[in-house]
Amino acid sequence: MNRIALLTFTNSDNYGALLQAYALQEKLSQLGYDSTFLDYRRPFRPKSMLRRLKYFLVKRLLTRFFQTKRQRSMERFRRQYFQRTKPLQSRSEMIKMAAEFQIFIVGSDQVWNIPKLFDDDTFLLPFVSDQQRRISYAPSFYFSTFPEDYISLYKRELEKFDFLSVRELEGQQYVRDLIGREATLVLDPTLLLTQNDWDKIAIPYQSKDPYIFCYFIPEGFGQKPILTNRIIEFARKISERNHWKIVCCGNKSKAAVFPAQTENDVGPLEFLGFFQNASFVLTNSFHGTSFAVNYKRPFYSFLDGKYSLIEKAKSRIGTLLGLLGLESRFLSTKEDFPEPSEWDISFDEAELRLDKERIQSLDFLKTAIK
Repeated sequence: MNRIALLTFTNSDNYGALLQAYALQEKLSQLGYDSTFLDYRRPFRPKSMLRRLKYFLVKRLLTRFFQTKRQRSMERFRRQYFQRTKPLQSRSEMIKMAAEFQIFIVGSDQVWNIPKLFDDDTFLLPFVSDQQRRISYAPSFYFSTFPEDYISLYKRELEKFDFLSVRELEGQQYVRDLIGREATLVLDPTLLLTQNDWDKIAIPYQSKDPYIFCYFIPEGFGQKPILTNRIIEFARKISERNHWKIVCCGNKSKAAVFPAQTENDVGPLEFLGFFQNASFVLTNSFHGTSFAVNYKRPFYSFLDGKYSLIEKAKSRIGTLLGLLGLESRFLSTKEDFPEPSEWDISFDEAELRLDKERIQSLDFLKTAIK
């Protein structure tokens, strides 16, 4: 059988990044395929010397000796659930390791945002030979305007792919404009697994009382304070009406602003457990949205109000909710909060659509591999 190499963000201490990576490898295993992550340790090359120094002091020295409980949980998860190669830190090491595989799948996550990766083009698979197969599964570009300086790079490398898929309408348009090909729109790997699949590894959150789960992408990662402030405001509104407690994760500074139980030092398995029994979910995260949908929890996702309706629809969250007919659960910071009569949600139609999208996404994967 052809050996399959996977390439995505496996060394990020981010819940969504690790869980989407796990989901793709697990789903391939369920389909009967053996796959291995290329354990690529992406070099950090900021142009600013100050940022380089800060990175060296914090990442290379402090975290090596003073890992947080959350970081230790992330590393345990990687050791327990990932099948991966030895660490690879250079292009020559990638080329040498690549010779052991016949099929390469890159994605999901924001692996095609090359400018934010300090011009590291590894996730476009330039180290793969023409005799090997290149497949993209649900990667994101994650920029609203395509950077002109990178057009030739993307065109050159994307044309080499045998099978192309993306996870948002915006990405489809970029591929179409760049190389005149149609990339298949597929689900993020986290949605290829069912709620029952996730329940097998999740550690349930123990609570005697109903709770609202707020999951924030921290400010400084492209998120503005107004976005998390609106989530806080809405959480208070729901809490006061229903007398539910608030549990939040992802942003310590914001959690302290309102009466909430903060849970920022948990691992991926505990993170999953928050969704299992939440009475409501509020988030500005794509993966927070995908798990709320998978667990059929009443939810709202938030986006900065600077985006137009068209941009909102083409975004990662907008594309997903559009596919499932749940557009009304996507709010911008400029919109009024929905009335209490609108808070409840039926997932009957969304579940049928999700099942259909799963089948189509898995058909893409199986066809590309075979």
